[in-house]
Amino acid sequence: MPSGYAAAAAWAIAVILSLSGWRRELTEGLPRFAVIGYLAGWPFFSRLLVPVPLLGYETAVGASLLWTAAFAIVAAGSLGAAKSGTSCAAGVLIGSAALFTDRVSEALPSLLPASALWVSSAIIAVIAALLSRGAAEQIVTLTIGLTLTEAVSALWDLHTIGQALIGTLAWSDRWWLAYLEIRVFTVAASWLPLLVRRSQWRRGGERS
Repeated sequence: MPSGYAAAAAWAIAVILSLSGWRRELTEGLPRFAVIGYLAGWPFFSRLLVPVPLLGYETAVGASLLWTAAFAIVAAGSLGAAKSGTSCAAGVLIGSAALFTDRVSEALPSLLPASALWVSSAIIAVIAALLSRGAAEQIVTLTIGLTLTEAVSALWDLHTIGQALIGTLAWSDRWWLAYLEIRVFTVAASWLPLLVRRSQWRRGGERS
């Protein structure tokens, strides 16, 4: 699948959910103006690259990464100092997990029969959902983690080929897929106790 397709599809799903009755499940705790602004602006920034001269190297940063980083900063502002710090620490762990899956997929592609994008985004989503509960925390965690991963990869590219692209469409693909998966896991986990109680209540009613 060409880079950018997964991100575009996930963005469309997010817009539909935000305009429907599922907005709370998708963006719980996030400032509404920030959500609307981010979703409205992302398509315009998704394919833009911003040249950033760095010590004589040819580098460029995707505008979508910068736009997402701004969104994450707003999300962090809605959290307290303790939650912001926890989210940043969790982001470092997410970055380590993403780097690990990237290296494994490059060195041993037979171990990841499915697309590395889908596998890594699922692993990241599970870890992020376990470490953070609210949407704001998860956005901060995810953005920091994937940005750190991208920065490490960029440093390697600068060392080997003398140029780097940071925050490309491939980065957006993983961010969007991981975020939707995080919210699915989080909402499913919150619904599970209710479903168990309902099942127990029905069984109790049948026995009586």
